[in-house]
Amino acid sequence: MNDFELRYNGVEQAYLFILQELVRTVATQQEGDPKTWIAEFGKRVSSKVDEAKNQDGSPREQRLVDLTKSVVKAVTDMAENKL
Repeated sequence: MNDFELRYNGVEQAYLFILQELVRTVATQQEGDPKTWIAEFGKRVSSKVDEAKNQDGSPREQRLVDLTKSVVKAVTDMAENKL
């Protein structure tokens, strides 16, 4: 792995861990079951991903939508696993 790849991957991992911790923290501060809150949160975010358009109003490329939703799922799964 070259220096650029190392830095890029390190930053991406840091973002994922920070987001996971934020989701977990917020979930534990909500009324009710934190796992239920995380599941509902993931559904709301995925729904917004589905609705998003490019700046010109055209639909986004499906591969990008799929990747974005997989990151949302990964972060919410990570948060749930840390409860």
